[in-house]
Amino acid sequence: MSILLIKGRFGSSGVYSAVEEYGVPQWYRNGVENKSNWWGPGTDVNEAFYWSLDGTHAFIQYGKNLSGWAGCRFIDEALTWTNERQNSDGSVDCDVTVDVGQYGGRRTDYFKGNVPVVHTLKIGEQVVATYSGGTGDGFNVPANPSRITKHLTVAPQSYSDSIQLYMDVHYPTGIYPDAHFEAGVTLYNPTPPAYIPMATRKNGQWLNLNDHNGHILIRHGSWQDRSKELFTTQRHENQGHNRIRRGGKWLQLPKM
Repeated sequence: MSILLIKGRFGSSGVYSAVEEYGVPQWYRNGVENKSNWWGPGTDVNEAFYWSLDGTHAFIQYGKNLSGWAGCRFIDEALTWTNERQNSDGSVDCDVTVDVGQYGGRRTDYFKGNVPVVHTLKIGEQVVATYSGGTGDGFNVPANPSRITKHLTVAPQSYSDSIQLYMDVHYPTGIYPDAHFEAGVTLYNPTPPAYIPMATRKNGQWLNLNDHNGHILIRHGSWQDRSKELFTTQRHENQGHNRIRRGGKWLQLPKM
C-alpha cells in the first residue's frame, strides 16, 4: 500500500477557488468545441478552477462559460511513483514521473474583446507549456517536455512543490494584475512527524525528551543517535529503536 497520496492543490494570492468534480470530463472524452462539455458554469465568477482525478490521471479546467470570462483553458496530467521509502523522521523518498497532456484554450460566449495575455505552465520550476496571444484565442499547445522524472523527498504532513503544476498568467499591457496559481495535483505525505520517547528527571519534575530537546544515544564504536520514532508505529510489536516489554512482546515506546 502506498504511503504517499495524490491530491489536488489549487490556490493563489487572489480570491479564486476550485471545485472538485468526478471522473473523466466530457471535454476530454468528446472535445472542447462544444461548451456543454465544459464544467460549470455555476453562478460564482470566482470559481476559477474545476478539476477531477481518475486514478492517478488529473483533469483541470481554468475558466468557464460565464460572464466575466473571455476564455477557458484545459490541461491534463498523470502522476506515477515507485520505490517509496520511509525515513526515520517520517519523510518519504520516491521516484516520480509526471506526464503532461496538451494545453488548450477556447473562447466563451461572453467574449468582448481580446486582451494580450501570456500563459505559462510549470511543473515545479520546469516550464512545460506557454501560449502568447489573446484572452479569447482558441489554441492547442503540446507540452514540451511532456514527461518529467524526479527523485523526491516529501516531508511529513507536507506537499511536494517540485512536482506541483503551476500556472502563471501575465498581462503585458497591465490591464489586469498578473496571477500565479497552484493549479494541479501533487503528492502529499500524511505521515505524522517523528517523536522522541522517554523522559528525564530534572529538579523534581519529569520532562519528556520530545518537548525538551532530548536525545537517545547508543554507543556502537561511536555515539549513534537513536532518538526518533515514527508515530505510525508507536506501541507496535518489534518496531522502532526504543522498546518496552509488555504482555510478552517488545513494543515501540510511545511518546511520553
